[in-house]
Amino acid sequence: MSLKSLEADGILYLRVPTGLPETDVEVVVVVQPVQASANGWPEDFFQETYGAFADQPLERGNQGEFEAREVVKAELVYGAAKSNVGERTTARLNRFCGMFNSLPFDDRFGHHVWRDPRRFGATRNTNWTK
Repeated sequence: MSLKSLEADGILYLRVPTGLPETDVEVVVVVQPVQASANGWPEDFFQETYGAFADQPLERGNQGEFEAREVVKAELVYGAAKSNVGERTTARLNRFCGMFNSLPFDDRFGHHVWRDPRRFGATRNTNWTK
């Protein structure tokens, strides 16, 4: 077990359930500072972990589709236009928004927000009308 840091008093408190009530056990505790390499990773970390999942590769499952309301895209476009690098930001924004299905912010959606604003992220009382 490795700990990132100890308490401010420098004391390590351990409470370890063993599942061995009223049994004599030997406990070995080694306390030593962690030696990190210049880049912040423990020495030999990559050499010891590289290929660890070679027999069971990690797979990214289907992420599904993400949708964004037109009003959100409009706010992003407005922000891009106001930025100091508007053309570059707008080009990036167009690529980003191209990944999502666009859903209209129409009266029907507005009515759903009005009926249950908390479901759509509203945190304060708002005077929405039907």
